Amino acid sequence: LALFRYTPYVKPSPRKIRGPLADFCRLGLSLRQQLQHVPSALITADAMLVSTLTTANELLGLALWLRQTTHRLRPRLALNFMIDNISRPLPGTSRWEIRKKSALLYRLAFSLLRRQLPPERLHLSAGGETFARTMSEILRYPVAVFPLPVQHELQSVPRSRPPSGGVPLIVVLGMMRPQKGAELVGPV
Repeated sequence: LALFRYTPYVKPSPRKIRGPLADFCRLGLSLRQQLQHVPSALITADAMLVSTLTTANELLGLALWLRQTTHRLRPRLALNFMIDNISRPLPGTSRWEIRKKSALLYRLAFSLLRRQLPPERLHLSAGGETFARTMSEILRYPVAVFPLPVQHELQSVPRSRPPSGGVPLIVVLGMMRPQKGAELVGPV
């Protein structure tokens, strides 16, 4: 049942410094606006809204929407983080790097969201132990492990070249979408 047409797949701002903040605000406001059009009879205090691919943008949109929703009608939220745009493994080490700008946007949006719901109505999870631990630290809130393996739970392997004269094998997992760079696969 499609209730609205929000999408996180938009062309990002080309600005290096203010672009991520502008995108964060634009997408958060877009989600809030779309949620305002959902019939209020569908979302009650007994409901649970589930977001399976939550990013900072969605945290912001939900916080802004809840702020405009009558307190006694606010639903429970179950938010799952699967897109790790915060942490990355450092090549050749077992250490991780935190992208501070992304972490700040998550922390800001989550601090706004926490003001709208009591802890017993807000449930967070993340794909994999490492990501859940990272999100718990960044958000300063418990994030459960969603039992689904993601990229950083796998050991990195050295890159290898195809045999001389061999054709490389390219495998695309998931839906081919222009928003995900599908047009780049053909020329490779």
